Amino acid sequence: MVAAPDWIQQKLAKPLEVSQLLAQPLIAYDEDLPLVRQYFEEVFETTIKAQAAITVADLRTVRQLVTDRQGYSVFPQYLCIDHLQQSRLALVYEPKRFPTKHLYLA
Repeated sequence: MVAAPDWIQQKLAKPLEVSQLLAQPLIAYDEDLPLVRQYFEEVFETTIKAQAAITVADLRTVRQLVTDRQGYSVFPQYLCIDHLQQSRLALVYEPKRFPTKHLYLA
């Protein structure tokens, strides 16, 4: 779960509460929120009934919107690692264990 560093400082208080996140604009690539739902279930141990403020069917566009301070989102590591290293994005919350998504090819 990532957002622009200054967006996090302006919008979220410490300690972070799930209700704070749900009150902020969520940006997703799919209306069903598969990555977001998995993150909330595994990290916060809660099921959410949220709707994205913006839905764009391209993760790179979602990443750009998040980088442009439009809200927060959940990404696979490979799509945000460079942005994190360059401080263009920051972790909204650092879990003890990051969720994993396994892909199987047949």
